[in-house]
Amino acid sequence: MLNLGKVKPGTTLRIPFSSFDKDDGSSITMTNFTAAKILVYKDGNTTERASTAGYTATTDFDAKTGKHIAIITLSDNTTAGHFAAGSEYLVAIDAVTVDAVVTGGWIARFTIGYDGAILDTTIATLASQTSFTLTAGPAENDAIKGMWCIIHDVASAVQLGYAIVSAYTGSTRTVTLAAGTTFTVAATDNISVMGIAPVIPVVPGRQLAVDASNLVAVPDTQKVDVETIKSQAVTLAGGITFPAATVASTTNITAGTFANLTNLPTIPNDWITAAGIASGAFTAAKFAAGAFDAVWSVATRTLSSFGTLVADTAAAVWASLTASMTTASSIGKKLADWVIGTAQTGDTFPLANGVNGFAPTKADTAAILLRTDVATSTRSVSGDAMTLTSGERSAIAAALLDLANGIEAGVTPRQAARAIAAVAVGLLPSGAGSATEAFKGIGQAAGGTTRVTNTVDADGNRTATTLNL
Repeated sequence: MLNLGKVKPGTTLRIPFSSFDKDDGSSITMTNFTAAKILVYKDGNTTERASTAGYTATTDFDAKTGKHIAIITLSDNTTAGHFAAGSEYLVAIDAVTVDAVVTGGWIARFTIGYDGAILDTTIATLASQTSFTLTAGPAENDAIKGMWCIIHDVASAVQLGYAIVSAYTGSTRTVTLAAGTTFTVAATDNISVMGIAPVIPVVPGRQLAVDASNLVAVPDTQKVDVETIKSQAVTLAGGITFPAATVASTTNITAGTFANLTNLPTIPNDWITAAGIASGAFTAAKFAAGAFDAVWSVATRTLSSFGTLVADTAAAVWASLTASMTTASSIGKKLADWVIGTAQTGDTFPLANGVNGFAPTKADTAAILLRTDVATSTRSVSGDAMTLTSGERSAIAAALLDLANGIEAGVTPRQAARAIAAVAVGLLPSGAGSATEAFKGIGQAAGGTTRVTNTVDADGNRTATTLNL
């Protein structure tokens, strides 16, 4: 018996076996060997594959006596889903005649899947090309997330595609792919999860190089050619053009740093003012050696002075008209409102050093909430927070006592008090110690209203209560 190990989905298996003379062991042919005599059992089940489609029986291969071949095509899906990744198969030959003896036996064993896979199984149900469930899989969420897989068409020897698992739900064995494969997958297709997905370049054939510091190194052929770039003419917005010779003078851009930039053009002070933008501002003299030194320090590569930029900017802020300060919540709008807006009664505008300035009078006094109908010493009157009339106090008490669901669902504090008082001090004119005890309302005579009726067992355990509250 041959152990073929793990074979890929869709493989065509050619299983050789021999027949011998029962007396001297010499090679001998056999009879009755047909496709129907090839038996394939799945996962230890005792029922062989129903169809023999895809089987071929060859007696005396190459006309060599006693040398035979059983051929099994795994891409044949006549018996749907029989050949599936993750399953084990046993192959036997049944009831052939060798040297006048009817015989048979096991000839091979194999499993279906991909070498190196951490999981070989099939697609159980398919929701979309990027979402489906597995026939078998781990129970933990994201157990195979980030791994790459091979999906192989169950009915093809060569139809397959590659995908990356972006999410996995263990309880339902649901797989989500980052993208679909290159062919349309279907339920019962084979799938093998191979392991952590490798880094794949967008352009096929490209490679990533890692230097000694574990940083991605850029090949020399992919580096930016700084010398070529700086030798080109540069045109800025508005049509201002720096000729190639000017750009080329900004030399010495070394790999990985801008520390050696030299001869950068700078902005002279008179360019910043309104007059500096006038006709003739961008003349050849402006680009002469040393023309920009007033602003840009070549030695330190920093702005050494903003010249009139600071003064002009400050002057423009202070000269801004209040009429233009209209943006809501801006500091300019608030300052304008505070300084020139309408003053309100009681507002005191402080002057320097904490000295109060003026307090304008507010004409509208109707909204000032001050009681003038009573003396200052007796401003707390009926209706105020600290002084209530008897009727007001009674209304508050009644609202509390009759608060719906105040004690339990459907029981107000007043009703609960009646029940408690009846059991605690109410009359029990009859039934004490019996199966039914009836308590009268507090202050009620023997013939008064029964508030609580308890049903008790022989041990005095209360089993039911009827309330009349």
